[in-house]
Amino acid sequence: MSSTVDSSQKSIETLLKEITARSFLNAEDLKSVQAKMSILKDYECWEPLKDFVKGSKYVDREVEFHARVEVAGTQLQFVVDVESAIETLKAIIIDFGLSFKDYESKVSHYVLSMDQPKLEAHVYEGINSSFALKSCQIKCIERLCFLYEKKIYSNNSLYPTYEQLIKLDPKNIKALRFFKMVSAQEGDWNKVTEILENLINESKDPGHRYRDSQELAAVFLYQLSKPKKSLKIVSKYCLDSPLDTSAIEFDAYNCLSDYQGCIRVLNKFMSSVSDKKVLSVLHLRKGDIYEQMSDLKNAILSFEKSYEMDTSFLEPIERMARICTKNKDWKFLLGLLEKIPQHLSNNNLISQVNIATKRLNDCIRS
Repeated sequence: MSSTVDSSQKSIETLLKEITARSFLNAEDLKSVQAKMSILKDYECWEPLKDFVKGSKYVDREVEFHARVEVAGTQLQFVVDVESAIETLKAIIIDFGLSFKDYESKVSHYVLSMDQPKLEAHVYEGINSSFALKSCQIKCIERLCFLYEKKIYSNNSLYPTYEQLIKLDPKNIKALRFFKMVSAQEGDWNKVTEILENLINESKDPGHRYRDSQELAAVFLYQLSKPKKSLKIVSKYCLDSPLDTSAIEFDAYNCLSDYQGCIRVLNKFMSSVSDKKVLSVLHLRKGDIYEQMSDLKNAILSFEKSYEMDTSFLEPIERMARICTKNKDWKFLLGLLEKIPQHLSNNNLISQVNIATKRLNDCIRS
């Protein structure tokens, strides 16, 4: 046991002398370099470790790369000298021309553990400017945004980081979506429409484009009271959309008092519906529109279809009764009253309807 300790002691002493005298041999292979680094780490000789890696003459660039990554990992995990680690990593990125993808696959996982999001964010902030390509800097900041939003939950850091991202890449989809959410929360709907238009133009995913178009039409209608603009967006972007925009279209036409437009939307939507209860409600709505247009003939026809689709639904009966009362069409009203009792369960109500039916019938006969 003592001989093993003595041997290890001699090894570290010899290695330290070589490092001090700068007389160590060329670093020819990774195993020999790692063996020496392991000795230095065991004795916590952090500065000599850095000097060893920095001063070695490497035959193989791959060996040098792994040795320098090892130093960065040691500075982060053992010495806890984050700023020095960042300088080491920046030099690695520059000297080896790493892309962000290279850094993620060849460096990041070796110097940081998955449960250190704050440390990871600190490192990314420090190394971002070292990437030669703008696209790599964008990816780095996107990663930072993810960390602040999903791992660290720091709104104070998230907003300025997204600002940095949108400044570097004004068409960045992730940044645009973030600022759309912020603008909506602040009630800046003009800004929301501007961002949505950018998203529609920049998105490569048809599904996202359709959803953004539908949202844009809804914002113009419900938030900015611009029904014409809303209909224009639907016509321009949503005609082939699998998403249903009929409610937006209907409300927009209704705001414009374009009742024919409302009827067209209802007819189109009804062609895709098979549920009779739903159709009953839609025919009722259609009848209401015809009544607003003073087209009482088509209003009555729509209310009748509504009742046919769901005979337990009494709203169309009430609508027709109202029209008949206005027009003094007592015979038609009598027919409506006669249909009501079969759908009532309250005996008192049934009795009242029967009394009303009898009185109306007596009036007609007299």
